[in-house]
Amino acid sequence: MHLMGSQAYMDRGTAYLMLGNQRQAFGDYNKAIELNPKYSGTYMDRGVAYDRLGNHKQAITDFNKAIELNPKIPEAYNNRGVAYGKVGNKSREIDDRKKAARLGHEPAQKFLRSQGISW
Repeated sequence: MHLMGSQAYMDRGTAYLMLGNQRQAFGDYNKAIELNPKYSGTYMDRGVAYDRLGNHKQAITDFNKAIELNPKIPEAYNNRGVAYGKVGNKSREIDDRKKAARLGHEPAQKFLRSQGISW
């Protein structure tokens, strides 16, 4: 029996990722999802990890799941938009960043302003 809860695995996974230990980070994110598959934050964090490692398509999949579980997370839309931009889908990038901006995400608003795009 594991004594750690989902949040503890998620937090430890993030710490491992920051230390460059991707294998352990993904193991902890996967365990956190196993323990609580309905928590959008873990999918967000794992998506960020995939994106940092250059696996943008898997990052988009995780951001999709985070949005499915909680459609009010502006960071999920912005992060998914960034990942879409990295795979060359600029229209999806702008759509997601606009959604994030409408939800109050200041970095998305700043980015759109810098591009002369209103939301």
